[in-house]
Amino acid sequence: SLDLVYIDGRHDYPNVRRDINAWLPKVKAGGYIGGHDYVPKFPGVLQAVHEQFGHPEAVFKDNSWLVRL
Repeated sequence: SLDLVYIDGRHDYPNVRRDINAWLPKVKAGGYIGGHDYVPKFPGVLQAVHEQFGHPEAVFKDNSWLVRL
């Protein structure tokens, strides 16, 4: 199991969902999953993150998002 997964692949909805679904089971309880480009320019990223987690716990100046599991 992993402490942290950071997703920064394709930014369309199907690929972001696929990445989240592929990596989420590998993150241990108390670990983090996050990614890049959490901005309106990439609605697929926003939609996939919101569907899976609601709003992320943190969004950073570089538009990275982060959720603790």
